[in-house]
Parts: sequence; structure tokens; C-alpha cells
Amino acid sequence: MNYVFTGTGGNAIVHFEIDITDLVNRWTSGEIENHGFVIVANQNQKFSKFYSKEHPNDSYRPKLTIDYTQTDNEDICDPPLPLSLSNHPNPFNPETTISMYLPEAGDVRMRILNIRGQVVHDIEVTGASKGYHNYVWNSRDSAGNQLSSGVYFCRLETKAGVVTKKMILQK
Repeated sequence: MNYVFTGTGGNAIVHFEIDITDLVNRWTSGEIENHGFVIVANQNQKFSKFYSKEHPNDSYRPKLTIDYTQTDNEDICDPPLPLSLSNHPNPFNPETTISMYLPEAGDVRMRILNIRGQVVHDIEVTGASKGYHNYVWNSRDSAGNQLSSGVYFCRLETKAGVVTKKMILQK
């Protein structure tokens, strides 16, 4: 990608172009800080001017030309999404929807733990598909008993990794 700065200089309105491709690339990469441009006059010149974008005369304003080439959409790919876990509402009463994204297909284990780390609800799915999934938890343990208000943790274990989400049951 090329960036060309164009502007005018001196009383004679001389047109000049400066290729600032390397400079812009270094700015955008964070290699150097962007503090703008300074034009230093030659010794035989009385002065040099560099107008800002706010100048009332359009022809004195700096311009930036960007040359680019369009690529086919086939060349563009979305970055892979990571394993994720959330729930809503939170706090909840009496149920919450647990949402997860699985970056790859495989076996999944979801455990709900109480504040002491004890498993109160356990679900295993063999061969879950890649993508988004939802599970509605009714705040009951694996035996069907209603749990009391408090902090619970949903722990999702897959071959892509392990994530944990804090949930609050508030009655």
C-alpha cells in the first residue's frame, strides 16, 4: 500500500510529492510515534509553509492518497473464535441461560459448582458440534433439589480448553 502526501510550498505554489509509505507503516505498527510533519526551509529560502487541514483554501490543505488493490472475498477469512462461556440473566432467579461457543466439535463436560467447589450439577455431551450452544439451568442440583441463593460457578471443559463463569442465584 502506498501513501503519497501532496501539497504546495512557497509563494510560487510549487507542487511536491513525498512518498511517506514507510513512515505511515511505522506509525501504524507502533514502531514510532505520530507527531506530524515539520518542513525545514533550505538556507537560501526566506520561509516555508505547511498548512493544516483547517486552512480555508482547499488547495493549500495537505492531501493523502492511498493506493490499494482489492482482493477476492475468498482470500479473507474470519479469525477463529475462542472457547467462550456466559450466562444471562446474572444474577438470576430461578433460571439462567448458559451460552457457550465451542471452537471445535468434541466431548463437552459442564459442571455447576457451589462456593465450596462441590459439584451440584453435572452434564456430559459426547460429540457436541462446533458453534454456539445454550443450556437453561433451573438452579436445581443433579437430584432435582432446589438450591439456595448464593454464588455458583459454571465450569466448561472441552478439548479446546477450560473456562469458568461466576453466576449468582438471588432469591
